[in-house]
Amino acid sequence: MKKIIYILAAIAVLSCKESENKALEKEVVQVVAQDATIEITPILTDSISVRALDYGNGNYWYAGSKGSYGSIDVTTGSPTRGLIKLNEDEDVEFRSIATTSNYTYILTAGNPALIYKIAHKDGAVEHVYTEVEERVFYDSMKFWNDDEGIAMGDPMGGCFSIIKTYDGGKTWGETSMYRITRFCSR
Repeated sequence: MKKIIYILAAIAVLSCKESENKALEKEVVQVVAQDATIEITPILTDSISVRALDYGNGNYWYAGSKGSYGSIDVTTGSPTRGLIKLNEDEDVEFRSIATTSNYTYILTAGNPALIYKIAHKDGAVEHVYTEVEERVFYDSMKFWNDDEGIAMGDPMGGCFSIIKTYDGGKTWGETSMYRITRFCSR
């Protein structure tokens, strides 16, 4: 129980920082609980809300509010950052992320639903899917190999929204609607 309290205290201290957008800060917070010491080193401090995390190709990938996404190299700790805007006045809000050997895919929340594909080798970003529907809201995305992936969203019309790809995320298509009346309204 004491360990949890120490960890929560460290998180509270870190989240109260006023600085923004400083990469690789040198401040280290140490939390000591009986025989264990935990060191927390901030890698990236920002005002975004990170809503999606995944690990792939030696990097921790993240995506979140204000169209922000990026990765943190596991060996060096160095971050890379990106930003996607719907237009000059409107940010996108990312909700889910999935990685394969060569790409990271990020999925927006809400209308329009958008999927972007980010190449690991050069960071090139490609918009690969759009769905415009007033009630669309995708919650999660997963690839089970380099070619096949799935995204699932909130029910619309009594059925879950499910899209799949069989070509490495180049194209996405709706699947037959899955009606689960116990969980969905008709």
